[in-house]
Amino acid sequence: MNEQEFKTLRTNIEQVFAQLYLIGIDTLTVEQRKQHQQSLSAAYLALVNAEHAKFSQLTEKSKAQLPDLASIVQRLQREVSGLPTPHEKLEAVAQGVAVFGRIAQLL
Repeated sequence: MNEQEFKTLRTNIEQVFAQLYLIGIDTLTVEQRKQHQQSLSAAYLALVNAEHAKFSQLTEKSKAQLPDLASIVQRLQREVSGLPTPHEKLEAVAQGVAVFGRIAQLL
């Protein structure tokens, strides 16, 4: 992973977080609200860690693992931005939420 790819990863994380943030919880069931909160928290932690991380300070191990995770986030970002309803967006992110935890740990 190079520095430009790292910037793209940050942008994609931010876009997924923004899509989650914009979901009105008043339209969600109790279970979906829990799912939303978990997804939003994981995305936020990954976003904060990515914003504070400096590419030059990442370990070689992190740089080697991040490309695979970046492709998952990019896929999630495309899926979420193309889905029409908040419920579908939440479901798409909830299925891939583990990627945000892995990114947060690496950074």
